[in-house]
Amino acid sequence: MAAAILMGIGMSFSLLVFYAYCWENGQIPSSPEKGGVIHREAYYGGSALSIRVTTHYREHSKTDESGGYRDSGSDIAYALYQRGWNIATPKDAPDPSHESDWVFADTRDGMALAHERGANTFWTNTVLYEDHPIDDLAFDPYRIGQATTLALIVENKAVMEDWLTQRGFSAVEHDLLSVSDAAIPPGPFPLVVKPVRGRGSQGVAWVKTVQEFRRVMHEWPKELYGGHALVETALPGQEITVAVMPQGRYSLGGRWVVKDRVWALPLVERFSQVDGIMPYSRVVPVLENSRVIVEAALNYRDIIGECVGAGESLGIRAPIRIDARMDESGRFRMFDVNMKPNFTGPGRPGRENAVSLMGLAAQAVGWDYRDLVENVAGQAWKPSR
Repeated sequence: MAAAILMGIGMSFSLLVFYAYCWENGQIPSSPEKGGVIHREAYYGGSALSIRVTTHYREHSKTDESGGYRDSGSDIAYALYQRGWNIATPKDAPDPSHESDWVFADTRDGMALAHERGANTFWTNTVLYEDHPIDDLAFDPYRIGQATTLALIVENKAVMEDWLTQRGFSAVEHDLLSVSDAAIPPGPFPLVVKPVRGRGSQGVAWVKTVQEFRRVMHEWPKELYGGHALVETALPGQEITVAVMPQGRYSLGGRWVVKDRVWALPLVERFSQVDGIMPYSRVVPVLENSRVIVEAALNYRDIIGECVGAGESLGIRAPIRIDARMDESGRFRMFDVNMKPNFTGPGRPGRENAVSLMGLAAQAVGWDYRDLVENVAGQAWKPSR
């Protein structure tokens, strides 16, 4: 059985190759050397699997300032390279300090180039959408990432919050307002105003008065965020984020463990908000305003269970991250579902502080960044035609 992985970054992907072999007694064997290259062993249902992986970045985005996720795509590819995975890249000798050496665009041409260079599995570390070119390729790659159909629910925050509420999950109350007609606030202050589609805290404002609300609406950059704004009831309590993992086989505690249901990593608490909002991780590193909560996990059982339930209902194929915050009654309410959570991590030069919330949660189960990336890569899947 052969497969290749294409990893998508923003609007580009990067390619990696690895070999998988039958495993015995659930033990994780050491990686053998083959022709001077160490090939990481991985396991899919006990069958042999040969994979060449690529990562991709997002080619076009009005609101993305990260270079289309080239940074995280390069981090992912380099982490697998460090673990002995044979990866396909745009250049034969990629420089760890040059992001563009490691990733391909998530355009039709970018994916075709990745395929020409040997990729048979695509890691879609990119923003997916209906009719994304990955669904209409002449070849049929394995994927690491979500199905594009999930974007119809998750990428529009208003649709996502409605979807959660309709299924009985605890979601923040909200209204979708036309910026041009929003002279009157929809509810009591404080309120949170945010783009319907957006990345992290970009464009998000915590407003406390009618004057602030009207100013935010008047100054709303329609060319970036469109003519509507999502207005939420502000949640004043503790803020957390939950990394939700798909079912599959994972390396945990030195053994292969089969998770036959969606599950969650230990939750992460967020603190040191600025004007009620978590600052963008490029402004304040995650390590400075986030910490894992393990010892008090039972106190958060309900919200963890809801996040896992949401992941199951969505039919996730790859990790998602759900943000929640406590309301005035002490109940956690979800306010954001991240279909493609940030996957930056240390490894390449100058990336020592590039720890993401996913990486921080992974540390609590004994995974470093490379372990996390390998375990996610292990959940490759192939859509039915």
